[in-house]
Amino acid sequence: MASGYDRALSVFSPDGHVFQVEYAGEAVKRGTCAVGVKGQDVVVLGCEKRSAMKLQDTRITPSKIQVLDNHVALAFAGLNADARILVDKARLEAQSHRLTVEDPATIEYITKYVAGVQQRYTQAGGVRPFGISTMVVGFDKNSKVPRLYQTEPSGIYSAWKANAIGRSSKTVREFLERNYKEDMDREATIRLAIKSLLEVVQTGAKNIEIALMAPGATIEMLPTEEIERYVKEIEQEKQEEAAKKKTGRTPAISGTAIPTRGQDDSAADNKRHRTNSASPDQCWFQGSAQFIGVIVWVEHRSQERFPSRSVVLEKLIIHASIIAFYSERRFGNLGLDDEVVIAVWAVFIALVELQQREHLIINAHFLAGFCAAGNAFLFAVMPPKRKASSNMQGGTKTGRASRMSTPGAATPRSIGSNDEVEEDDAPVDEVLERDIDKNIDRFSLNQYQKRHDIKDPMPHIFGDNDYSYLVLKKDHRNRPLWIDPKKGRIILESFSPLAEQAQDFLITIAEPLSRPTFMHEYALTMHSLYAAVSVGLSPKDIINTLERFLKTPLPDEIRAFITSCTQTYGKVKLVLKDTKYFVESPDPEMLQMLLKNPKIGPLRVQGTAEITTTAAPKIGGLVIPGTKNAAGVKQANGLQASESEQQTTRIDIDDDDDQEVTHAFEIADKDVETVQRECLNLGYPVLEEYDFRHDEANPNLDIDLRPGTQIRPYQEKSLSKMFGNGRAKSGLIVLPCGAGKTLVGITAACTIKKGIIVLCTSSMSVVQWRNEFLKWSNINPDDIVAFTSDSKGSVFTGSTGVIVTTYSMVTQSRARSYDAEKMMKFLTGREWGLMLLDEVHVVPANIFRRVTSSIKTHSKLGLTATLLREDDKISDLNFLIGPKLFEANWMELSKQGHIARVQCAEVWCAMPTEFYDEYLRAPSRKKNLLYIMNPRKFQACQYLINYHESRGDKIIVFSDNVYALKAYALKLGKAFIYGGTGQAERLKVLENFQHNPLVNTLFLSKIGDTSLDLPEATCLIQISSHYGSRRQEAQRLGRILRAKRRNDEGFNAFFYSLVSKDTQEMFFSSKRQAFLIDQGYAFKVITQLANIEQTPGLAFATAAERRELLQKVLVENEGAEDEDITDDLFHSGTMGRVQKRVRRTAGTLGELSGGQNMAYIEQNKKVNQGLKKKGKKESNAFFKKINRENVRRAAGE
Repeated sequence: MASGYDRALSVFSPDGHVFQVEYAGEAVKRGTCAVGVKGQDVVVLGCEKRSAMKLQDTRITPSKIQVLDNHVALAFAGLNADARILVDKARLEAQSHRLTVEDPATIEYITKYVAGVQQRYTQAGGVRPFGISTMVVGFDKNSKVPRLYQTEPSGIYSAWKANAIGRSSKTVREFLERNYKEDMDREATIRLAIKSLLEVVQTGAKNIEIALMAPGATIEMLPTEEIERYVKEIEQEKQEEAAKKKTGRTPAISGTAIPTRGQDDSAADNKRHRTNSASPDQCWFQGSAQFIGVIVWVEHRSQERFPSRSVVLEKLIIHASIIAFYSERRFGNLGLDDEVVIAVWAVFIALVELQQREHLIINAHFLAGFCAAGNAFLFAVMPPKRKASSNMQGGTKTGRASRMSTPGAATPRSIGSNDEVEEDDAPVDEVLERDIDKNIDRFSLNQYQKRHDIKDPMPHIFGDNDYSYLVLKKDHRNRPLWIDPKKGRIILESFSPLAEQAQDFLITIAEPLSRPTFMHEYALTMHSLYAAVSVGLSPKDIINTLERFLKTPLPDEIRAFITSCTQTYGKVKLVLKDTKYFVESPDPEMLQMLLKNPKIGPLRVQGTAEITTTAAPKIGGLVIPGTKNAAGVKQANGLQASESEQQTTRIDIDDDDDQEVTHAFEIADKDVETVQRECLNLGYPVLEEYDFRHDEANPNLDIDLRPGTQIRPYQEKSLSKMFGNGRAKSGLIVLPCGAGKTLVGITAACTIKKGIIVLCTSSMSVVQWRNEFLKWSNINPDDIVAFTSDSKGSVFTGSTGVIVTTYSMVTQSRARSYDAEKMMKFLTGREWGLMLLDEVHVVPANIFRRVTSSIKTHSKLGLTATLLREDDKISDLNFLIGPKLFEANWMELSKQGHIARVQCAEVWCAMPTEFYDEYLRAPSRKKNLLYIMNPRKFQACQYLINYHESRGDKIIVFSDNVYALKAYALKLGKAFIYGGTGQAERLKVLENFQHNPLVNTLFLSKIGDTSLDLPEATCLIQISSHYGSRRQEAQRLGRILRAKRRNDEGFNAFFYSLVSKDTQEMFFSSKRQAFLIDQGYAFKVITQLANIEQTPGLAFATAAERRELLQKVLVENEGAEDEDITDDLFHSGTMGRVQKRVRRTAGTLGELSGGQNMAYIEQNKKVNQGLKKKGKKESNAFFKKINRENVRRAAGE
C-alpha cells in the first residue's frame, strides 16, 4: 500500500504526504541554480548555465530566463521540457489578457496563473506535477516598484526581496540573507546576484547568464564580457580580504598551493612505491592516487586556457563531471552505493579546501594516510571480490605512459613528491585519456558562440529559426528582402525605399501569405513560378532580380528550385485557332517527345500534318482600354501612336513568343483535358493563350469603355499580366471586395471584343453584372442577355454579344424548360472569346470541368477576392482555369483611398445563466441556435444599430441562421432578405436601402455574402456565421469595403462580429479572422458596451422575457436553422437533412394552458402553407364519391 501512495498523485499517504509533489521538488533541487534580487529601481535574474557538450550546438540551447511579455520575465529551475510547456501557457495568457482588456497583465496576475496551472497538475490522475520552480519578475504598468515572485511545483506562490531556487538554493539563500540591503542601486544589485551564483558556480562568467529589468524597458541580457568584468572585480575583492586576514602575506595566487616537481626534497626522486598485489579495482589507494593525478593534470592544462586563475582547486566543489566519470570507471564494479562513494569524495574535497584556505602543503605522507584510511573504509563496507590479481611492476617512464601515471609530458608526477607508482609497461588507456580530454574541452571558450540576448516570446507560433550562417551583403541595409533557404519563404521590409518595386516583383513570382504593416511574407511555390513564366519572365530574370533585392546571397537550393520549376513552364501551349485546338511549342523536339507518349500520341487528330510550322505573332501595339495612354489612340482608324507613346503603352515583358516560328499539332476538343492532365504529369504544364487579334472566324463585338472611364493603376497592372504578349492568357485575378473586379472583367471584354459569357453565383449578381456592363461600356442593351431561372431571355439579335448567367443554370442536369434548353444549345453550339467567372473560388472542381467542357471558350478569367477554400480543391484552379496573374495588397489600397478604412472589432457577449445551462446540455446543432439567440448578443446588436443609425450610417446585419435572422429583424422592425425572398422583393428592398433615408438597416442571410454591391453600407454587424469559414469573413467584410463618399479622418467603415462568450463560437471566430489578419487587419476585442443598460426599449431586459425566449428556442425544430439557397453553390452541401423530431418535456396542466411562459409552437408550417395554397379538397374516398355524384347531377340538370 505504501508503494501505492508513492505512485498515486491524487492519494494522500497516512502521514499527509503527496509523494509525487515532493518528488517534483527533488527534480527542482537537481536543476541548475537561479537567483532573483530586487533593487531600488531594478530587478535582476541570474542563472547557472549547463555546460555544453563538445558537439552540441550552443546557439539553440534554451535559456533558463524566458520573456513572457514586454514587462515580465521568468527564470526556472528543474526540467526544461516542463518549463517550455509552462512558459508557452504563460505567454499565451499574457497576450490574451493584453488583447482582452488592452492593458498588460500585472506581475501578480501572471504569477497566479502560473501557480494555478502548476496546482491543477497536482489534483488529477493520469498527469504528473510540473518538475520546476519559477521566479517571475517585472514591473507593473505605470509603476517603478520591482516585483519578484516564486512559484513551486505544489502551486503555491510567494513574494520575495531576494531568493534562489534549484541546486544549493539553501546555501545561496543564506548568502543573500547575510548580504542583502534595502534600496540597492543597479550596480549593487547585479554584483549581489553574481556573488551569490559564484557560491555554486565554479567555472566563472561563461556559465552564468544575467538579465535585468527596469521600469518601462524590456529585458536586458548582460553580455558575457560585462559578466566577466564583474567576476574579476569580485574575485579581486576576495583576494584582498584574504590578504588582510593574513598580515605580512600576499594574496594567494591560484595554483600555488600545489607544489610541482622539484619543490619537495630532491632525495625523493629515486623512491618507488610498490603497491599490494590486490587488483587495482579493489585497491582504493591506487584509484585515488590516479584521480589526484588527474586533478593536477586538469589544473595544469586549465591554467593554459584560463591563465587568470585556477579552475579546479580554487573552490570547494571540484568538477562534478570528472568525479562522476572517474567514480564510475574505478568503483562501479565494486557494487558500492553512490552515497558511499560520494561520502569518500566529500572527505577528500573537504581536505583539499582546507589546504587551500590554510595554505597547507599536502605531501606524500598525508596522501598515503588519507588513501589508506579510504581503502580500509571501502573494504569494511564492501568485502573485496575474488578477482585475478595483477602485479604492478615498477619502472621508469619511457616512450609510453604507464597505467598509473598521468598522461602528458608536462604533468607533475605526484603532489609534493617525486614518487611514482610502478607497474609493467602496459598500453595507454586511450579511452580514459579521451574522456578526460572531452571533459576538459567542455570548459573551452572556443566552444561557445555568441547567443542572441533577446529571446523569442512565441517560438511555437512564429518559429525559432537561426539564419546567422547566411552572410549579409555590405549594403544589406539598402535591400528589402530576406529569404528562408529551407522553406522558400521571402520576407519583405515594407518600410524600405525599394519596397514598392520589390512588392511588384514578388506578386509575380510568389504567393502572398501575410501582409501586415511592416513585414510581408511570401512563399515561392511551383504554381507561383508557373504564373511568373506565363507573364514572360525567364529563370535568369527571376534569379537576377532576387539577387538585387536580397540582403544575403541567393542560396543554392533556392536557385536550383527556381531553375527546375521554370525551365519547362510555358514550353507547351494550348491555342484555339479556327475552332480547333493546337498543342504549340517553339521547340519541335518537345512536340516529338509528346507525340511519342503512349497517351498523348494517339490523341493527335489523324489526317493532319504531324507538326505544322507558323510564324510566331508579334507583340504589336496592343492598348488596354481605360488606361491613361489609351486616350487619343485611334485604333479603329488604323492610326499608329507615336513611338514614345507606344513604348509606354506596351507591356514591357519579354516573352517566349519572340521566337521566329512556332510548331504545333492538332488535338480533338474532347481530348483537351486528357492532354492537359498528362502534360502536367510529365512536368510540362500547358499554358492557354488566345490570339484574339488574328481571330477572323469569330465575329467582333461592338463594345468599348465609355469615354470618361479610366481604370485605376492596380487594375491596369492586373490586366497587363493578362495581355502581356499581345495574347489573352487564361488565369486568375485577385482583388479585394469593392476594388473594382467587375470593371476589370468589363475592361478585359472590351479589349478582346469577342463573344463574352459571364458566370455568377446568384441571380441577384446576374442583374448587377448586366447593369455594370451598361454603366461602364457602350454596348447595345439588346446585345447583353441575362439567363436565370426567372428570366430565360432571348438570344441577342446581332452576330455576337454578352450572356450573363449562373453556374447552376449551366451545370444542372435536370430536365429544362423549352426556353432554357434553347438557350443552352445556343451556348454550347458556338465559340466564345472570353469566359468571365465571378467569385471563382465558390465552385467545386467537378463543376468547373462541366462548365469548361460544355462551353467552348478561347480564354478564361477568374475573379475573386478570397482565393481560398476550407478544402484542398483551390489548387485545381491553377490548371482548370490558369495561374494567378495578379493579387493586390488590401492595406495598400486602403491607404490610397481605393477601398474603405475599416475598424474591425469582436464583441464578447456573456450568456445568461439559464441559457448557458441549456447550452452545456444541448446537442451540437441546438448549441448553435442557443449561442446565436443569446439575449445579450441581441442587446449588443440593438445597441450598435441605434448608435450607428444616429451617426447616419447604413448598416448591414448578417445571419446564416434564418430563424435568428427573422427573430432579430421582426423584433427590431427592420427589413430582411433571405433565400425565400422573391427576386422582385429583393430588388425593392435593396433599392429602398440604397436611396430611402428611412431604411438604414438591412438584415441579410448568407445569400448576401458574395456579388452584392451596396456601396452605401458603412457598418456591418455579424450575429451568426458558417462555422470557421475564412472566406465568408472576408466576403462579408467586402460588403463595406467600397470607397466611401465622406472623408472622415481615421476609420470610415466598421465591422462587428458578435460572439457569445465561452462557447464554440469563440473558437470559430478566431479561425475565421485568420485570412483578414494576414491581410493586415487587426481585430479589437470589446468586452463591455458603455451604458448599454440605458438603451431605450432594450429587448429582453427582464428575466421573464429571457425565459420566454429560451422556451421558444428550445422547442424550435433544429432543422429550421439551415437555409437552402439553390443558386449559391458554395453553401449547398450534400449532407442529408436532419429529420424533424418531437421535443418531449415534462409539465403540468397549468403550464399547458399558458402558465410559466410555455407556448404551443406550430412545427410543420410548410405543409400547412402548402395545403392552404392548394385549397380545401376532399381526400377521403366517400367524399370524393359524393362530389362526383353532385357533379353528374348538376350536369344532367
